[in-house]
Amino acid sequence: MRKDKLYFLTFVSISVIFLIIASLSIKYFIKVSANQLIEVQLESSKREANEISKLINYQLAGGIDRNVVINNIQNTIENTHTEASFICVFNWSGKEVCNPDKTKVGQKVNSDQSLLNSLNEENSSDKLYELLTNTKNENKENEIANSFNSEIVYISPVKDSDLIVAAHVNLNEISTQIKKLKTSF
Repeated sequence: MRKDKLYFLTFVSISVIFLIIASLSIKYFIKVSANQLIEVQLESSKREANEISKLINYQLAGGIDRNVVINNIQNTIENTHTEASFICVFNWSGKEVCNPDKTKVGQKVNSDQSLLNSLNEENSSDKLYELLTNTKNENKENEIANSFNSEIVYISPVKDSDLIVAAHVNLNEISTQIKKLKTSF
């Protein structure tokens, strides 16, 4: 009878210790997994921007009219802003010439320059993860009102042209993916 009480208390203490360790480590695992997800997304965005930049350069060097190239790119990227990442094209003055949301064509590019500079550093996924968690906590009402929120994470200038290809990350979509990740943990 005495040993039953000892076994029960041992079981309870081991369970409590396990729960404490699990609750502390789950945040770490979520952050590591989210950073890995963001890092893959950033690399994919950079590659896409560089490829589109080279494509535009080859088309312009091949003698295709600039307006035809811009029109083709606009038709290709139209309505891709619902994905986790997408591209847009703007000129050196900062006016968008191609955007998945056709209503934004002709408007000035609006992005967080400090985010773009910080993403050029080594731990860029940490910066974007912090932005996502801080934005989510600060702008809950604003996010509901504005269902689309993106940031430029990489730019690739087109050689011998005044065009710049920018890779955007759809912050709402990435936040949704991170929420799914948390739920699965």
